[in-house]
Amino acid sequence: MIYDMKRTIAILILIIVIFSFSACEKQDSVIAVMDMDKVLKQSKYAVSLQNNLTELGQGLEEKYNQKKEELSGEKKQEELDKIYQQFLQSKQSYEGKLNEEIKIELEKLAKEMNFDIVLYKKEVHYGGKDITDDLIKRLDEKYDEGEEK
Repeated sequence: MIYDMKRTIAILILIIVIFSFSACEKQDSVIAVMDMDKVLKQSKYAVSLQNNLTELGQGLEEKYNQKKEELSGEKKQEELDKIYQQFLQSKQSYEGKLNEEIKIELEKLAKEMNFDIVLYKKEVHYGGKDITDDLIKRLDEKYDEGEEK
């Protein structure tokens, strides 16, 4: 009877050890990298948003300089602050729009190409599959189709 109990305990311990090893088995993650600087320089969509922001900024700068000459005192500072805030809000809007599109396309690419992690290339010293060109292509295809202008 004691022999059977020891044997049962040994079998249970063996089963627990086997399950523990299989549960702790290391799975390799598939890592992709993306070069944000390259996206900002080479994507027609990103460049278009940057150009729109530059045009808006130039227009606001002209308005700013005009108000600077026309007004004085407290009213002048209020108007100048409004113009500056308008630029900051527009900049934030354009950046948010671009970041959202990048996020959407990165998620799609990661699922399609079975990547577990996508990192900024700037932070990775070695390894990972570079998907920057794929991302640029997708952003530009959406831009060319007129989805996001």
